[in-house]
Amino acid sequence: MRSTVQHKLFGSPEKLSEVCLPTFFDVMKHFHYEKETRKRECAKDPPTSELVKITAEKVVEIWKKASLPVVGFLRVKSMITAYHKKCQDVLKSSSSGSSTQKEKEEALVKKAKEELFDICSCKCPRPQVLCTCKRSQKVPRQEIPFLLDQRTVRKMTIGRVDVQTTSQLRQRLSRKERSRSRSRSTSGGPRKRPKPTENSSSGEEAKISSSNTESGSGTDTDFEVKPSTSGQNRLQLQKVALAARRTGASVRQAALLVSAAYEDVGLVTAGQTENVDKSKIQRATRKLEEEMLKERGQEELSVRGLYFDGKKDLTLGREQEGNRFYKSDRKEEHVCLVQEPGTRYLSHESRAPWSRSLEHCQTRFPAVLTM
Repeated sequence: MRSTVQHKLFGSPEKLSEVCLPTFFDVMKHFHYEKETRKRECAKDPPTSELVKITAEKVVEIWKKASLPVVGFLRVKSMITAYHKKCQDVLKSSSSGSSTQKEKEEALVKKAKEELFDICSCKCPRPQVLCTCKRSQKVPRQEIPFLLDQRTVRKMTIGRVDVQTTSQLRQRLSRKERSRSRSRSTSGGPRKRPKPTENSSSGEEAKISSSNTESGSGTDTDFEVKPSTSGQNRLQLQKVALAARRTGASVRQAALLVSAAYEDVGLVTAGQTENVDKSKIQRATRKLEEEMLKERGQEELSVRGLYFDGKKDLTLGREQEGNRFYKSDRKEEHVCLVQEPGTRYLSHESRAPWSRSLEHCQTRFPAVLTM
């Protein structure tokens, strides 16, 4: 009969199961399985470093199959090496055969069967409630129950590929890739037009001069753009900011419209998209508001409107009845007074009961409200 190899602590070597995350016991059984396989092929004991590398690759493959983020490969190898050294130390001291040594071996095997070989990058005890890890190290929300199960009772298994979830993940990755490509294309700023050669420039100047003399009306000033001395986009878009404020368009919508207009009139190439960022529209809006405030003067800075945030909460207070004080909950409404244009915070009031009548507001904000 063919003799079977039995390890003193972990029994017969076996390959790792791919339907659940491995424990320390499973990892060491696979380690000895790879050792016996290489030994039969080469007729000698393979180096431990090679066995550790092969086992680590298999463990990482199973964790990635479960769509869970893992630590670095060197960290996985060091965990396997450290635990293998620990088992070797236990076996070296087992020559005495005492009852204490047997209890130590049984405790090691029992703990190895129950403890998950956890190489997840997120070590938060409750990732579904509070996770302080980086975004790349966070566990996907749909995989959190499986990870918690494998760390405790270990009843769930890795099933087949979920077609719907896989398609959603692929679409998400494609959207991220498109956004990265757009950011890379716009990171260098607007592209400079190629400088014409002497022959081409003379010919173009002759064409422009002849067309101007024939028309007699000069150049079209509606789309005239002053050339910038640097490679940066220093065009002032205050008229665009004013139009966006009048029509109620957001800064993102205004930036997309200006970029499309640039492409239509030929100021940018067709491959360069989003050459005007929303931050540029925001800066133009702030500058426009500052200029409007300076022109109107201090007499025009009166408050134009009241804005109620509508937040109501329960506040713990005390009520006095005779010589005794009792706790009571009262409902309060918070009101903020904001000045426009400029969106400048003026005052805040939170009292109960609150009345939104004009006379009540004038008594609550006498210093800043002039109506």
